[in-house]
Amino acid sequence: MFADMMRISRSIFPLLAILTLWYCNEPATVKQPLIFGDLYMRFLQETGQIKAEASFFEGDSLSSAQPKELTGGVSFLGSGMESRRIGDRLLRYQYLGNGQFPEKPVFVVRGETEGEYRFETDMVPVDSFSADTTLSKSAPYRIRLNGMPLQAEESLVLLFSDGAGKAWPVTLLGPLDGPDIVLTPEQLAPLAVGRGQLYLVKKQRKEIEEGLYSVLLVVEYYTKSQDLVIVD
Repeated sequence: MFADMMRISRSIFPLLAILTLWYCNEPATVKQPLIFGDLYMRFLQETGQIKAEASFFEGDSLSSAQPKELTGGVSFLGSGMESRRIGDRLLRYQYLGNGQFPEKPVFVVRGETEGEYRFETDMVPVDSFSADTTLSKSAPYRIRLNGMPLQAEESLVLLFSDGAGKAWPVTLLGPLDGPDIVLTPEQLAPLAVGRGQLYLVKKQRKEIEEGLYSVLLVVEYYTKSQDLVIVD
């Protein structure tokens, strides 16, 4: 038995020595830094204004990443975005224009070594809604949406301004199937009586992993406002 153990030892130790030598001579794999992107688009139905912003950071993690300038620039809907440095921690690309809500908001980024990447999404807007112009705080309040229901990555914010001039948001998270939203008297309790307004904000958050890029793309659609009279 002792002789068998000696034979096993003589066969294992040379193998371990070879593996150790191989790992020591193997070139270390250099981990290429990631590029984190923050992409944002806002559409105002009242004026048709389209605003887009993009910022990028490079590093091993988001907490240690530094602002990154893309040598080939960034474009939105085919138009180049202007870059603006804000302090030491932020380089922002910006676009401002007017038009129709884009069916597929598209950002195109071009880096020196990373090549060209496209980041896009699609969101069906709440292009209109209907609700009573008189809001009674003591009764359920119904709002009907004209547009697709909310998807899992979407949310809807109902923004009320009340008789005291204060803003009160009510946030609904997707998925939401039906076109009707019913608010309870408990949800309406903070509103002060008087003249107010209501408008909706549909929001989509989409996480995209592409090549070295880890991107968060946010789209917001602001509807036209509706005048209200808030009563007890």
